[in-house]
Amino acid sequence: MPKDRLQIWIPKEKGFESLYSFNSGIGETFEKPDIFTINGFNFLDISTSPSGSGGFVQRNIFWIAPNNYLQPVDWQSASQTYENLAAPGEVILNGGEKEFYIQDNQMKFQFYLAHDGDPHCCPTAGLISGTYKLVGSPKYDFFERKYVGKLEIQIDQFEHKRRLNSE
Repeated sequence: MPKDRLQIWIPKEKGFESLYSFNSGIGETFEKPDIFTINGFNFLDISTSPSGSGGFVQRNIFWIAPNNYLQPVDWQSASQTYENLAAPGEVILNGGEKEFYIQDNQMKFQFYLAHDGDPHCCPTAGLISGTYKLVGSPKYDFFERKYVGKLEIQIDQFEHKRRLNSE
């Protein structure tokens, strides 16, 4: 299969069924899917590789239910959420590979702020980092024979480390 297309299949009684299909953007390829556990829930993170210094990462996160079905998880992009908090003249460099990552059993993010006119390679307004939190608790509905309820990944906290122009 080409690296710009990802297909997820699930086993059925007579073969397999396509559950999800993803196409990456032009010139982008998919990273190896990542499985992680937070608060006892297992997740699958499917993302693209950034293409070039200004490349964006497309991300899809799924909860792996105990019956091995995948349920999409809504998540808030930290850089998009921060847009309302940025100071005048600050530019958010969003969409990078550190927009969402797992470290020390926590969901984290980081992105840089630039001043108007900064080259994309060299932002001078600071680094924003922080954590995400998991919200929700799906339950198994025995009547429907499926998991109901939704898990969401939301911003927990921001930390702004200011940088000096001379750095």
